Amino acid sequence: MRNIMIRLMYLTVLALPMAGCGSSNNDNNSSSAGNSVVVPPVDNPVVVPPNDESVFAVANSCVAISPDDGASFIAVGDAPALAAGNVVGLFGLGASVASDASRFLLRPSDLGKYLLYDEGRGYLTSDGAQLTRQIALAFDTTMVGDKVVVEDRMQSEGEWQLLAAPDAKFMLQHIKSGNYIGVDGAMVAAAEGAALSFVEQTDCAEFPELTVDATGGVTFTEFEDGSLFGFVETHSHVFTNLGFGGGGVFHGAPYHPLGVEHALPSCELTHGVDGRKDFMGATFSDGIGDFN
Repeated sequence: MRNIMIRLMYLTVLALPMAGCGSSNNDNNSSSAGNSVVVPPVDNPVVVPPNDESVFAVANSCVAISPDDGASFIAVGDAPALAAGNVVGLFGLGASVASDASRFLLRPSDLGKYLLYDEGRGYLTSDGAQLTRQIALAFDTTMVGDKVVVEDRMQSEGEWQLLAAPDAKFMLQHIKSGNYIGVDGAMVAAAEGAALSFVEQTDCAEFPELTVDATGGVTFTEFEDGSLFGFVETHSHVFTNLGFGGGGVFHGAPYHPLGVEHALPSCELTHGVDGRKDFMGATFSDGIGDFN
């Protein structure tokens, strides 16, 4: 019995250090866990998909344009050293805030296509490599020698295709060259095109157009069945410029993607100085005697 008691006491003494070691390890583990850094889960930003309808909603808006989330904006720079054609200046990322940037009127030329008309009455154009500025756009009807030459379906250097980008942004493709505006303001391939931010502005230049110049009030008459009363011109030769010999008999066009300045340029191209070559006009106005 005495030997059994001695053995039990001996085992108890041996067990104490082991228990202490176990306790120490647990304490160390607890301490380590207490000092560990808890990393919160990362929230993935929600990307708003492109809205294709947005390219129509901005028609006739006045905006400043940033290719880098507002860090810089497109503005008029210095005139090029070697200006060609109608180019009078260059555009670059010369403004750090929208208020110092160029203000562009987004003037539709077709569905989803625009002319960018700045506050100084110039156009945002491109030579395919850089952003250029022109006061006037090239005409598709010109005088070459003594002949009037019409370049049918001529692609203007001032026309841009607007594309929707994620997060309510846009991309601008220069239709003539096929290149896009890049993050550094240069023209790049489609894969490197910048997602552009349009910042709303005021005081854009008014695009040149014809006005009706009509005065007075208009009275609308609508009957109970929904029908309307009024007058309509149903016999209208809207595209006379394309008929009756076209291109020389009747001058001008009812519409042009680049505006009225291109739809109705100087008639000297087809009718000569003071209309002296306008045979049809002279005949139907004062009669053939007008040539005497």
